[in-house]
Amino acid sequence: MNNTTETVELNQGEIAQVQGLARKTLLEYGKLNDVIGSQIFSILGLHSRILYYPLNDDSVWGFVDKIAGYYFVLINTSISYDKQIFVCAHELYHIITGTQTDFIPASVLDDKDEQGKGLAINELKANRFAAEFLVEEGLLKQEMRTYKIGNGKKITPREALVLSDLFMVPYKTMARRL
Repeated sequence: MNNTTETVELNQGEIAQVQGLARKTLLEYGKLNDVIGSQIFSILGLHSRILYYPLNDDSVWGFVDKIAGYYFVLINTSISYDKQIFVCAHELYHIITGTQTDFIPASVLDDKDEQGKGLAINELKANRFAAEFLVEEGLLKQEMRTYKIGNGKKITPREALVLSDLFMVPYKTMARRL
């Protein structure tokens, strides 16, 4: 984890790189025009063994580890289903990029951890990948047109909730995506 209290942000080049990887991965699975939702469990299962376990504590959402050449992902089933979906996409990023990972704390959707420290750049990239992968921009715009959301006016919290339910992501993910 980053040892500073500063919030680290992704620059435009890093964002474009992560967006490109998310799009490439969606294309590889033929899912560019699909709401991923619970399909992420099957997609992640192509790369790892997934262990579902209730930690009875929502301070850790999940983590990935590589043991004897195999990836293992633990998903905390004590957290809500939409958060489990987000964690799977987050961990998928770490697996396909081979980047170091930290435990996924409850503050994963924030820019800082529980101690106020900025998240490591790999964690920010994994979060951005998860958002881009689960809520692809073109599909989001299509669904907004279908449900007549936005149309040049401010999106209400209720409309953001409708979209978060549709894409099966945490409300905060959708709010930030919008």
